[in-house]
Amino acid sequence: MKVTTTANEGFLLDVGGQLEMVRPVVTPTLLRNDERIDVTAGSLTQARETLKGLKRKYPKVDIEAMLARAESRRSYATGAINIDLSFGGPLSGRSVVKSALALAHYAGLPIEQCGDAVSYLRKTDAEPCFRFYDDDDLVDGRPPAMPLHCVAIDANPATGLILGYVEYFGIHRIVVCLGRDYVCNRLQSVYALDPRTGGQVQVAVHIDLDAEDIRAIYRPDGALAQGNQLVAGATVGSWKPEPHRH
Repeated sequence: MKVTTTANEGFLLDVGGQLEMVRPVVTPTLLRNDERIDVTAGSLTQARETLKGLKRKYPKVDIEAMLARAESRRSYATGAINIDLSFGGPLSGRSVVKSALALAHYAGLPIEQCGDAVSYLRKTDAEPCFRFYDDDDLVDGRPPAMPLHCVAIDANPATGLILGYVEYFGIHRIVVCLGRDYVCNRLQSVYALDPRTGGQVQVAVHIDLDAEDIRAIYRPDGALAQGNQLVAGATVGSWKPEPHRH
């Protein structure tokens, strides 16, 4: 992911926190009888490609000799990294509901029983059937400091609700009301993964909410921003970028 620091430095940030140079830096310096060229690159491969390009302008450039004199150094970014944690856009809500509805269908739940979700997806003026939820951590067995992706559903005849839970990067946590008046056997399903590796993660999700809880969630009270900062801190608070090599 491309990132820009507060010192206006551009880097590529990989999943392990390693910073890489976006592009090589070529600095020509005029001397009395000659011209000196300094090249700073993120790797020997990148340096070689840069020198090949320079050779077209400076035919006397000896690529192998310059690479033999290359020095490897590590340094830290001067400024702090700006990372935008905002969520989606105008259609992001429908994407959330589709994810929960897809898992419900995969688990064997008839789509016609998910009336709230179907109405929201099909009618442009329908009320959203989801809200961000940071009051409690519904995920049991959460791996520490993992930017977890998770989708879960819970169809509960005791409450009559078919609820979904969707989480992105361990930060954006959303409860979805897929349907109501559910009377069949309780049906639960969870799918979670580590987006850094694509590997599936075994966790449990307890969406033990009733109709009153859902009504309370649907009433925004301004606590979202603070709650979102807390869960973001729990996920990335102890994570520090690694130095970049050049």
